[in-house]
Amino acid sequence: MKTVAAIIPVMVLCGCMMAPPVAMSDFVGQAENACLPEAIILAETLHKDGIPARILIIKTAASSHAAVAFLFPADMSSVWVWDAYSQSVQIQADFDNPVDVAFEWLKATAREELVPNAAFL
Repeated sequence: MKTVAAIIPVMVLCGCMMAPPVAMSDFVGQAENACLPEAIILAETLHKDGIPARILIIKTAASSHAAVAFLFPADMSSVWVWDAYSQSVQIQADFDNPVDVAFEWLKATAREELVPNAAFL
């Protein structure tokens, strides 16, 4: 019984440490066409915390959009993508391939858009 009581707090702490970072204020998502400045703010914040992050620019037939692709935790290389609408979404993609990241992120967020162009800033 003592072993179970000792393991539960450790599991809770580990679970908190594995959650993706959320470093944005309440203003995020409130302004139209603010995706690029928001992405820049988050990428800079993640860089300060030692988390590899890249600003992802996605062009589809319908629109252009900016998001942030980042590795979290940095040493485990799990790829996440953040934007103001869907927040942090974990994907299976090549972190060095912006088209792959964009395609997998759009698929994970149930968007049916094709990705004719994607690039990292």
